[in-house]
Amino acid sequence: MFPTSQQIASYGYTDSRWVKMEDGNWKWPVCEEGTIPLIDMLRKAYKNGWMDQDFAARATNDCRELFAAGQIGILAYQNTPKHLNNIYKSWVLVQPDKKFEDCVALVPLTGDKACAFQEMSFWSETYMGGHVDDKKAEHIMMLMDYLYSDESMKMATFGFEGEDYKMEDGQIVPTLPLNEAGDMISLSDKYPSAGLFATLAVWCGDMLQYENPAIPQYIRDMSQAEYERRVAEWKSPNLDWEVAALNLPEKTEMSIRTNTQWSAIIADGSDTPTEELYKTALAEWNAQGYEAAWKAVTEAAAKLGK
Repeated sequence: MFPTSQQIASYGYTDSRWVKMEDGNWKWPVCEEGTIPLIDMLRKAYKNGWMDQDFAARATNDCRELFAAGQIGILAYQNTPKHLNNIYKSWVLVQPDKKFEDCVALVPLTGDKACAFQEMSFWSETYMGGHVDDKKAEHIMMLMDYLYSDESMKMATFGFEGEDYKMEDGQIVPTLPLNEAGDMISLSDKYPSAGLFATLAVWCGDMLQYENPAIPQYIRDMSQAEYERRVAEWKSPNLDWEVAALNLPEKTEMSIRTNTQWSAIIADGSDTPTEELYKTALAEWNAQGYEAAWKAVTEAAAKLGK
């Protein structure tokens, strides 16, 4: 469990994004007092042994494997089909006698402060060399446009309909040939370029995970139901990407690591109030450039009319 990026959404948006606070300044919610109730709760959980005592040193894969083995009861993890399927694949190996669907459920986080995760429309990129001429650039952009289409994403993920898969009752049914071991070959075995085109412009595995037949239907249904509930009930943090994109030297010079400080506070077994530990952490963040950064962002945002 990692205490920075929206650990428990019921406590509101606690991510490291620039958000306009009630005092009119643009700050990181994760550095502000609003995060204290969440950290205080986790601190009590840790102190009472309800929380993994080695949480700060755990990698995501470690936590997933421990959960799959039944050694962790609650796991903070992405609830999309693709990620739940990663747990499932580990589960059937170490607990084959227990049905995943009978033992695992999604905890419906609720509350009027529950916020949806919000991110910019891109987080990775594909580059085009500046040396290409206009004609080649046009053809590259035509290819990229096609790769964003539903037709292309299905082709790069499942192959060609009628040859590599068929549709039955609205579901995709792979029909790829079997290998010598009797297992269905992968699409990349037949079309070596499939993996390239599945990630060149868009992550097809993410886009099509709700209809991917390689993921058990009940996992897809469970994820879909939770997705629809969150869309209906959770609010948006209303991030401003123009402010987020401000290129300021104070932002570059800021060197804070909030997860390190919050983890230390959670693991602090003293009787010192969490509020006091937070003040010490805030002073350190300010010394590392946080205060100078939020003041610079606030000033620059005001010039934009934000």
